Amino acid sequence: MEKYEELRDKAAQKIKAADHMLNTTLPLVKDYRMLPSILEHIFLGMTYALQAVLVYDLLYKRIPSFDEHFQNRVQLFKSRCLDPHHFKLDQVISLQELHYLLLQRKKSHTEFIRHDRFVMCAEDYQMTTLSEEDVKNYLKIAKKFVFLAGLAVSRKN
Repeated sequence: MEKYEELRDKAAQKIKAADHMLNTTLPLVKDYRMLPSILEHIFLGMTYALQAVLVYDLLYKRIPSFDEHFQNRVQLFKSRCLDPHHFKLDQVISLQELHYLLLQRKKSHTEFIRHDRFVMCAEDYQMTTLSEEDVKNYLKIAKKFVFLAGLAVSRKN
């Protein structure tokens, strides 16, 4: 199995796990502290899908070699892979938003639940909130992104 196929499968697995956590587990336990974990699964799924497309295009010499830094991969993807593979810019922007949210969580000093929202407070008490609807929206975008990545890497050249 090629590396891009492994990455495609990992992406689908992460999105499936996030979907299960969001639509089955969360309503059952009603613990909104799960939202960042679900968000992380969505982010990893989208990142694996992005990586699969980049590795696939690198294999067929459509893009130059790239480093493992997240921002560089996203920039290369935006410049070389959006149009040929029919991705939308808002999908990539959502991936960057997820990355930002997860970085905010790492930097946050305080986390708590308030009115069915997960709230993260930075050192300067700047608050970032995360709701179930936000996560559902990210999951919807991620499913489409991973689907398109799967189509892109399954094409025969």
